[in-house]
Amino acid sequence: MREITLLGTRIFVWRGASAEAGENVRVIAGGTRAFLLTDRNCRKIADVVGLSLRHAGYRVSRCDLPAGEKQKSIPAAAKLYETMLSAKIDRGSVFV
Repeated sequence: MREITLLGTRIFVWRGASAEAGENVRVIAGGTRAFLLTDRNCRKIADVVGLSLRHAGYRVSRCDLPAGEKQKSIPAAAKLYETMLSAKIDRGSVFV
């Protein structure tokens, strides 16, 4: 596992998604809410991670974006922020 700090935010990166992902996130980050962001090409992996997060006690909200570079845009970011706001994701939430 590797930790990257960016503007005061701790980012953890590790290989693979497993049934232990939720417990790993719980130990590293704590909290009670998790927001899971994926693209549609990675849904199977996100399913495993989402289930693991729920088993670890998180209330999970999820957004599956279409694949592709078009999602890297201001309108897509605005839609993502709206989704996060409606899910009550805040600074105390975990972003996966």
